[in-house]
Amino acid sequence: MAVVWGRCWEAGGAPAYWPWTQLLRALVGAVAPEVLAAKLGSRAGRLAEILPELCGKIPGLDGNAVPRSESADARFYSFDAVTSFLGIVAAERPLLLVIDDLHRADLPSLLLLKFLARELSKLPIDLIATAREFEIRSDPDVARTIDEIAREGTSITLGGLSLEDSASLIETSLGTLPPQSLGPSP
Repeated sequence: MAVVWGRCWEAGGAPAYWPWTQLLRALVGAVAPEVLAAKLGSRAGRLAEILPELCGKIPGLDGNAVPRSESADARFYSFDAVTSFLGIVAAERPLLLVIDDLHRADLPSLLLLKFLARELSKLPIDLIATAREFEIRSDPDVARTIDEIAREGTSITLGGLSLEDSASLIETSLGTLPPQSLGPSP
């Protein structure tokens, strides 16, 4: 199984689709341009909307020819291009996609995830997305979209570590227990 990661930028100012750009970049990076062009076919221009460097990698793909429309139709075709490409890659080797810090994702990235989530049952792709619950709930649009995405799969809520678990983690990692002074105040 190939594992690729995308992380949402927590400091703000990242371009739309940033976690997807990272995932796609990892997948296309090791593929020869001719093979990539054959795999993408007519979807190359749509994929280049999210991964602009494809224009320098695929022969004949001109950056000026990349669609730039923000209409719902154009977005749908871009999402379909990404999903199709991931399906083609996964047919050769199953994929695990990991998106970290989903609570910081831009709305277009969340909509693409929602589109893909509906197709995952048909593809040899697993997806893990991590998010901080309290930060998701601070934005109602993000919370609603993530809830809709979660209904397509399985959601697991993880709590924090107890003091004992934290001490065990420190002991396992460092080979020694933390000093008692780091424990809770009486």
